[in-house]
Amino acid sequence: MKDPNVIYPEGFDVAEAWNGCLDWVDQHGEGSLAAAFGADPGCCHCPVCRADYWAWGQVIKCECGFVFPTNWWASYSEGCNDGAKFRVSGEQSWLMKERQRDPYYREGFNSQSPDPAWESKDKVDWASVAVASVDDFLRPSHHACKRCGVTKEEGRQNSPTKLCIKCETETECRHRCSMMKECCKAGVVFEKLRERRQEGESLPCYWVEGMKPMNCASFDPVTAKESAEDDEEIQRTIARFMTAGAVIAEVKKEHKGRNWTGTKDCPVCGGKLHMSHAACNGHVHGRCETDDCLAWME
Repeated sequence: MKDPNVIYPEGFDVAEAWNGCLDWVDQHGEGSLAAAFGADPGCCHCPVCRADYWAWGQVIKCECGFVFPTNWWASYSEGCNDGAKFRVSGEQSWLMKERQRDPYYREGFNSQSPDPAWESKDKVDWASVAVASVDDFLRPSHHACKRCGVTKEEGRQNSPTKLCIKCETETECRHRCSMMKECCKAGVVFEKLRERRQEGESLPCYWVEGMKPMNCASFDPVTAKESAEDDEEIQRTIARFMTAGAVIAEVKKEHKGRNWTGTKDCPVCGGKLHMSHAACNGHVHGRCETDDCLAWME
């Protein structure tokens, strides 16, 4: 495994990046899961000569002279998956169209090879793929709605579907709930929906990229006001959890390297906050005695 010649971002210092990994391991404790996740950047290989590199930066230049993005395989396989969806459903989102700028995604999207993506990638003549600029590799803004492309300046930034409010009000049903439950809030049994779902169709509860929602007589879209209210509640929940940061840091500092259970004053309501610290990975769990207050697991 080799250190790469990173050409984007410009001036990227690989040695300094490795020092950051060492600092991460020191901070989280050698041998912990947290340390393992930050111990290295992962790996990639040149699609032309297959030389192996550490996946530092976004775009690197191989010793063979070929320039490629470190996430080229992810882009290609994602394109294969999206292309297969599109050929069945005929539904192409704004984000699918934007991703066509990436030649690796585009190759996957247009590929109709019967082989799995991991095998079909080796049959592409990557050396002939023309790339106009580094920008071809870069993803569209995550602040844009995946369905229509409009900037989500006033949209629900924490929406699981990553849509603007307008698109959510057209595609999300007010009766939606966890798919782990037997039925939705309107009493529609999920299993019965799945039994009559056709290839290329998604359940009608909310938008799924590249798929066509199946018909449901109980579908009733949410309003913009309801979406805004939901987002406000999410922001309030996040704000509550942010207040726990100081208490968590205090527990980790006090009990580093050993197991501990005890209570602290809840920073939100002032009640009893039951907490635990794990010696093996440094994780802190907590639950307040007050209903609908703080509760989390790291």
